[in-house]
Amino acid sequence: MKNYIAHIHYAKYLTFEGKLIYWSLGFAKVFYGIGVHLRLLAYKIGFKKSQKVNAYVISIGNITTGGTGKTPVCVAIANYFSEKLNKKTAILSRGYGGKLANTQVNTISDGENIFFCAHMSGDEPYWLAYNSHKTAVLTSKNRIEAAKIAIQEQKAEILILDDGFQHLQLKRDLNIMLIDGNLKFGNGKLLPQGPLREPLQELKRADCILIMNKKALDKEAQEKCNNFAKQIQLEYKKKTFVCNFVPKGIYNLNKNEQLLPPEKIYAFAGIGQPKFFFEYLENQGFQILKKRIFEDHHLYTKEDIQNIIAEAKKLGVKGIITTEKDAVKIKALLENKFSEISFYALKLGLEIDIEKILGNN
Repeated sequence: MKNYIAHIHYAKYLTFEGKLIYWSLGFAKVFYGIGVHLRLLAYKIGFKKSQKVNAYVISIGNITTGGTGKTPVCVAIANYFSEKLNKKTAILSRGYGGKLANTQVNTISDGENIFFCAHMSGDEPYWLAYNSHKTAVLTSKNRIEAAKIAIQEQKAEILILDDGFQHLQLKRDLNIMLIDGNLKFGNGKLLPQGPLREPLQELKRADCILIMNKKALDKEAQEKCNNFAKQIQLEYKKKTFVCNFVPKGIYNLNKNEQLLPPEKIYAFAGIGQPKFFFEYLENQGFQILKKRIFEDHHLYTKEDIQNIIAEAKKLGVKGIITTEKDAVKIKALLENKFSEISFYALKLGLEIDIEKILGNN
């Protein structure tokens, strides 16, 4: 149902059934909108106040649901501060999707050691810890408490809020907004009728805006993202940059070898916007005999993996491909099943000019 509603948010044309659901969601949108406006008003009039901590705070967030690329942007910025500037850095995540209670503060990594697996920490916190260098990763829905512990225990000078745009309790020094340059704002409606978490006018809270292009190999998509960036910069008077996702290959999870097209494959994903993942594989020449979509942040079980392997074997595919985000959650479940059929992950790189982004704010 969640995936079907996401389809409604971005579909150009709806079936009769889709239109019925769309209009029914409009009633819920009214109540959601009232709650959002009251919350924002409370901060604007000073009834609620953002709390300052003794560190430089950068928020990476978006105004829509689904995956825009916040996690890799967090890693890129964290690695810039920790490696190039040699600053003690920590990433604060809500820890959604993990088994650890996010009512408390959990130190997933101290920058040297990772203390929890992906199932415990959540896929995104684990991926953050695995890919960031000399950067602590903490999870909690209480970002203020997590910030204090990061400063006290990890001596953090730089705090990066993963998915922090709506988290107004913690005062930030730099507010970076990400927008999906391919999907944009969908139908432009607030949740649950549309993908917007807040009204578009709240884009004015951003210090700079990144237009995320997931189709960097598509010249038409690149041009559209560039034009959209110019439009956003002109309309909202914010520094706006285009960041491209660049595929780095499809690698075996057990061996350092690539899978190259054309091959018959089985593909699955449990991410916010799986459409681009499948489209990339098809555009590269892979024949996807089976597409399987799980909900975002899905916690895979042995039964899930066994079913995937069984389906793939029946289809006679060369390999099973998933995303990096999903790969971190399934590696511990694969055991010796690599001998039956190989699992691969699509690795993505990010074209982003950190110095330009930070230097203009």
